[in-house]
Amino acid sequence: QVDYPEAYAAMGIYFGNPTYTTRSPTGQTVCRWLDSNGPIIIVVGDGGKISRSADGGATWAAVTSPTALNIKRIRYIPSISRWVAPLTTNKCLISTDAGGTGFTETTVTGLSVDLSAITDEIRFEYIGSAMVLCTNNKTFYSTNATTWTEVLVGTTYTYRRLTIGNGYFVIVSYNSGNVHYSYSSNGSSWSGWTSLAN
Repeated sequence: QVDYPEAYAAMGIYFGNPTYTTRSPTGQTVCRWLDSNGPIIIVVGDGGKISRSADGGATWAAVTSPTALNIKRIRYIPSISRWVAPLTTNKCLISTDAGGTGFTETTVTGLSVDLSAITDEIRFEYIGSAMVLCTNNKTFYSTNATTWTEVLVGTTYTYRRLTIGNGYFVIVSYNSGNVHYSYSSNGSSWSGWTSLAN
């Protein structure tokens, strides 16, 4: 299985151990992503594994998970004080207490993609109350993690990468060797696609 190197790089910083052997999260064999809020770090991975550290990565404990599906992304969203892990079609894992009592598999609307089965790049970012989830062919927006709306519908670009900067979401797409980008300040309204050759 192919692991995300950025997740391991971040974990190496938290663990202070580049070999990931002496302080690996409990039960975590394939780590897909992590996020933090102060000293609390949540790591998610394949098979529904979730691990939690409350002391900046010094010690770890397994978190009760309601799923055996692969969990690819997690974010702490300050505007709603929740940890959110988009999971599969119309399902998210959500915790209001940093996983202290586990995560709830929550039914959501508008999330028409099974992230647990995707092998391509997945990006999940937020600015303020706006969340944007981007896969290889679909982009979704939400402000509460339970109601999602697909945006940038109908584009023919086949690969997208989401990033944030200067208060904007930016999606870069590749199509037949050409690079285009679209941007948004709120996640719901996006600019037209602009060629980087312009």
